[in-house]
Amino acid sequence: MVIKKQKTIATHRAIASWAVLGIAAGLVCLVWLLWPRMNSALPFEYNRSQAEYNHTAKPQYLAENHLWGASIDPALSRQAAENTIIAIIDTGVDFRSPYLQAARYTEPDGYELPDITDHGTKVAGILVGQGEEYRGLLPDERIISVQLEKTATDEVSIHSLIQAVETAVRYHPDIINISAGTRKDDPELHALIKTVKEQGIIIVAAAGNTGSEVCDYPAAYDEVIAVGSVDRRKRISSFSSTSEKIAIYAPGEKIATVAEESIVSFSGTSAATPFVTALVALLIAADPSLDFEAIQEILIDSADQVQQGNSQTVKVINYNRAIETIMRRRAA
Repeated sequence: MVIKKQKTIATHRAIASWAVLGIAAGLVCLVWLLWPRMNSALPFEYNRSQAEYNHTAKPQYLAENHLWGASIDPALSRQAAENTIIAIIDTGVDFRSPYLQAARYTEPDGYELPDITDHGTKVAGILVGQGEEYRGLLPDERIISVQLEKTATDEVSIHSLIQAVETAVRYHPDIINISAGTRKDDPELHALIKTVKEQGIIIVAAAGNTGSEVCDYPAAYDEVIAVGSVDRRKRISSFSSTSEKIAIYAPGEKIATVAEESIVSFSGTSAATPFVTALVALLIAADPSLDFEAIQEILIDSADQVQQGNSQTVKVINYNRAIETIMRRRAA
């Protein structure tokens, strides 16, 4: 009887041990599966003393002042900040700027200080800049700054674009803002862009300051929302690409943004791109089920149809109408 009892106890202990091992193995598998998403949220730095930006303040310079009277609902802006992540692929962002010190951001390993052009800092300023004198479009937004590899000629190489997109994707952003490009088409880059779209990530890219019908890549790919620039009168900027690949035009001339410790003026399709990126973030916040095609459709259908001097009609971004469109769809 004693032997039988001991065998029974041993059997129960063995079963319990295997059960513990099974649970442990299951937890390890679960962590392994979820780690990329968990890891993407962990590195974000919170430097601000307050939980969120004070949207009731009215700085002298507002990025939304370039939106022809449109205003961004603070509640939807905060919703976007908590439910979306934007990757900025550019020259780098100088978060030492007093207007970016409170930004919610992360930087991949190997990140270096931005180059002297401040290009990436200006793009980030339009999106998330904040201070007593300035406010960007989405001051609470979480961003990933991915730095393009420098070349001897300061041109954007195919290799650096591919590397930057791959780095950004590892952090699981919802949107990738690319205010840069190349004139060269490349099968490997295009294949990567297609894969990114299939993963549900929206890429918004500058069409380029070509002053012609030529469009830079990756903006020229059908899987990317290509952005052109217009002035305050909604006329196509003289420097902007006018390619038929452009899905939407946005303000891109003399845009108030930040660089180091100053508020500066910034022009180019690079300046127009973050205006579209911010609106995409707001649309996703309002309806997370939206995919690339649905978002591009809303942007185009809600846009102002503006006739140019050469009888060309272009689609210019309309924030209020786009938000109204998605709210109606959600209520239906």
